[in-house]
Amino acid sequence: MTSRWATVRRWWRRIGATVFVVFVAWELIAFQAWGVDESVLASNERIEIVDAPSSIQFLPRRPRVAGLILFPGALVDPTAYAPLVRRAADAGYPAFLVRLPLRGFSTDDATRAAGATAQELMEAHPGLRWLVAGHSKGGLFACRVASTQPVQALLLLGTTHPRVFSLSSLALPVTKVTGSRDGLAGPARVRAAAGNLPPSTRFVLLEGGNHSQFGYYGFQLGDWPAAISREEQQSFLLSVILGELSALEERLPAAEGKLLDALEKLPSARGELSGGLENLPDVQRELPNAGRTLCDAEKKLCAALG
Repeated sequence: MTSRWATVRRWWRRIGATVFVVFVAWELIAFQAWGVDESVLASNERIEIVDAPSSIQFLPRRPRVAGLILFPGALVDPTAYAPLVRRAADAGYPAFLVRLPLRGFSTDDATRAAGATAQELMEAHPGLRWLVAGHSKGGLFACRVASTQPVQALLLLGTTHPRVFSLSSLALPVTKVTGSRDGLAGPARVRAAAGNLPPSTRFVLLEGGNHSQFGYYGFQLGDWPAAISREEQQSFLLSVILGELSALEERLPAAEGKLLDALEKLPSARGELSGGLENLPDVQRELPNAGRTLCDAEKKLCAALG
């Protein structure tokens, strides 16, 4: 009997070890970027790509006044989010995809790195109004940055965070997007943590979207199959991001708005000034004639009075 139970335990250990190895192997494969075209990470005449140690930077050559910082999900290759971030940059918004130590696996190390990288990016690009965003566990890091850094809006994608701390008093616009088919951060789990967000938080339901299609990577265990294509889900996310960035521009302080209007009118003012300067020689040539005419008129007036 003892020998039989020893055999059973031995087989359970082998099965458990096999399942663990398969699980780890699956996740390592699933978290790699899939279907990302090389052109997404290539500079062109409109966008400069900077591949820095702590971030992938998408810099429009004619930038607008709002910028995006996005934190990937834990263990996911950051490149999986490059198509989405690149499309935001194509619309003129400077966009930054953050690289975290061990891809965010170590929460404490990643939290410190997230704060340091966000601060570094903000200092390197002063004057931008910032939307900070995060997917899955990346939402945790986005929440931490939003609570400690001078950002103007927070966007949470497919995440239940913040779960263990509250942002209910955060004085920023917050938007949370949840896929109806998300098996890891579905609507029920998101509602359970809703009290940790400001009362004004805007909750957006992505019908048919799942967890894995927030980026371009494989299918995560525990997720549900999506009812829409990856491109449909990505297009929806892009529309949300562009709406948030556009809103930041609309909420510019009055003084900043007047300054931007003045800068926009500067080229036409320069053109009018140049035109006036071009006509100056003609005006100068006419001045002597005008003087002689005035003298003649004075002589005639004196003769009439005399």
